[in-house]
Amino acid sequence: MMYMVAGSLLEAVAGQTWENFVKARIFAPLGMSQSDLSVGELSTRANYAKPYQLKTEMPLKDVENIGPAAEINSNVLEMTNWVLLFLNHGLAPSGARLITAANLERMYTSYVNVPGESGTGYGLGWFVGKIHDKRLVFHQGDTDGYSTYVSFMPDDNLGVIVLTNQHATNFPDNVAARIYDHLLNQPASHRMHFSRGLAQIAPVHPAAPEPREPAAPSPRLSLTDYPGMYSDSGYGDIAVSSTANDYINYYHHNWALHQRLDGSFYFDLHAFGTDFQPRVFFHKTDTGKVDSLGIRFEPTLAPIQFMKR
Repeated sequence: MMYMVAGSLLEAVAGQTWENFVKARIFAPLGMSQSDLSVGELSTRANYAKPYQLKTEMPLKDVENIGPAAEINSNVLEMTNWVLLFLNHGLAPSGARLITAANLERMYTSYVNVPGESGTGYGLGWFVGKIHDKRLVFHQGDTDGYSTYVSFMPDDNLGVIVLTNQHATNFPDNVAARIYDHLLNQPASHRMHFSRGLAQIAPVHPAAPEPREPAAPSPRLSLTDYPGMYSDSGYGDIAVSSTANDYINYYHHNWALHQRLDGSFYFDLHAFGTDFQPRVFFHKTDTGKVDSLGIRFEPTLAPIQFMKR
């Protein structure tokens, strides 16, 4: 969502669409003529990698509504031009400077620690970590049917890009780790692990303990206790219904609710190239009336509270 917001701010400042800005300011000077910014453009190509989950072909995912987060379609040769921009210290092939040295270092500065990943943080648009005690800058790209890994070592003039048309897999990360082992003349590390990114840290399995449980877990509820409309000023409205099965509805999306023994619920949510099981907690007043529900969208954050209307 923050990339979507950044794209909206860019459009307001630049006076043009995010797509046109990227084409003029990044694609053109880097010679990325085969890269595009829509599923429509991609699907008209005579040759493109179709998305798969194992052996099953998946439909192309249209992510135009969050464009800056996932909209670019490219290939390994043109992504090499992108990585070379950073290895060449912000210079395009023509010698024109696209990014200042000071801004590059700001991008490589860690501002947010990645939970569970010792020494890995998030800078400005890049994860920042180390491999064999050397600085590594990287980012994954995941959407339905595709998983990628783009990385470079700014102090060692090395870069590795791995693109796959496979859904929600660590394959690109593992391949990149082996390649870096080879480039740095290190023995192959079978335990090398790269973080899959903030959006994919430790999806909570319904049987796994929560990192931070509510102070008072919800008591087990009967089927008639919780149906209704719940609202939050930022996330909008969520409806809960109970017919033959229990469902949660969010703007034309329906997910079945599954109840746990502790009285909380979860639902299966597929997004950004992976699968999550967000926890849902219903809260009762002292009189026994359900007045709100909380949804833990991120495993490391407190639940978002929706008040019953």
